[in-house]
Amino acid sequence: MPYPIRIFGNQVLLREFSLEDVDDVLAIIGDDKVTTWLSFDAVTGTRPSP
Repeated sequence: MPYPIRIFGNQVLLREFSLEDVDDVLAIIGDDKVTTWLSFDAVTGTRPSP
């Protein structure tokens, strides 16, 4: 499969994470309501400086 990986469906696009996703990913993994359904507890952190 060529890089970057992008998989298209009728109503969804799956792609690899990018640096622009960091804030959103931190919000997701820091939410107890979300991580209840994942294999790890909520994690808090800050975005690293460039």
